[in-house]
Amino acid sequence: MVQCHVFVGAAAAAALLSIVSPAEAEREGFIDSGGIYTFINPPGSIATYAISINDAGTVAGYAYIVSGGGVGFEGFTYSGGTYTLINPLGATYTFVASINDAGTLAGDAVIGSMNEGFTYSGGTYTFINPPGSTATFPNSINDAGTVAGDALIGSTYEGFTYSGGTYTFVNAPGSTYTHVTSVNDAGTVAGNSYIGSTDEGFTYSGGTYTFINPPGSTYTYLAGINDAGTVAGYALIGSTYEGFIYSSGIYTFINAPGSTYYTLLNSINDAGTVVGEADINGNDEGFIYSGGTYTFINPLQSGDSFEPVSINDAGTVAGVFTPIPEPAAWTMVLLGFLGLGAVMRRSRRQLAITA
Repeated sequence: MVQCHVFVGAAAAAALLSIVSPAEAEREGFIDSGGIYTFINPPGSIATYAISINDAGTVAGYAYIVSGGGVGFEGFTYSGGTYTLINPLGATYTFVASINDAGTLAGDAVIGSMNEGFTYSGGTYTFINPPGSTATFPNSINDAGTVAGDALIGSTYEGFTYSGGTYTFVNAPGSTYTHVTSVNDAGTVAGNSYIGSTDEGFTYSGGTYTFINPPGSTYTYLAGINDAGTVAGYALIGSTYEGFIYSSGIYTFINAPGSTYYTLLNSINDAGTVVGEADINGNDEGFIYSGGTYTFINPLQSGDSFEPVSINDAGTVAGVFTPIPEPAAWTMVLLGFLGLGAVMRRSRRQLAITA
């Protein structure tokens, strides 16, 4: 889905109110380590999205930063109390999507009129744009440095991997678009494709596609794959979204107690522990699931929107939440920025891509 970033003046504030709420304007990043929360907000940020965490505990993501009279999305990493901003030369917006255990980042940036993919390591940016693409979105990087994502080629989104200068296109047979979400250390990718009139999950390895669709599902989204090849995601079954993991032909459904409409799984680590979110009593609540046990994770002062996005092998979780809004948050809306609406859709791209 092409990311549109449109900025308007205060005169258009009325239109903004229907798109960006005060709560959304105050999104904050967090880390949860055994019930101890660390809040992540780069200096000058008014909305922070902690998207990925590696086994060293370094967090990567992006934030909407107001500084020096300018506003825009900037990539960042956070480690041991230190923030490092990540912005390729000439970028007007930068989104960091993934970090591997070596600390190499993958993401994309708006440079001129194009979305360009990139990796970043040790101060060096390497641009990643499959042949013929006009917009590139790297979504995952494994420990070998293989990048996986999708790109707009012509009028179609095609999945791809990139390794050592070589691009491999990943497009499930019969698909009209393909969205690759994750790649494990063996190089197996997970994603979903639009085939006929439904979204179907799949894995791809060594030229072979395996379709993953729980019985009775009419929509399937795969969010992640671990090094054992176990995938985590969710599917629309009847009128509800149900979380599940899939391994060696067996589906295990994961639905948080009290949820009525959805349980969404967002990440899985090598121990098979997953994180996700569910609607409980009208709120979007995060949880960890391991060995049949659900542990709910809610930062202090969290509001009604909570999204754990990534979990590392130590069980540390990174994500995004909405704190209880304060009156001052309305001021940020009245400044006139539509970009926050775009990033909300980006952080939940798995839902937006169908729309």
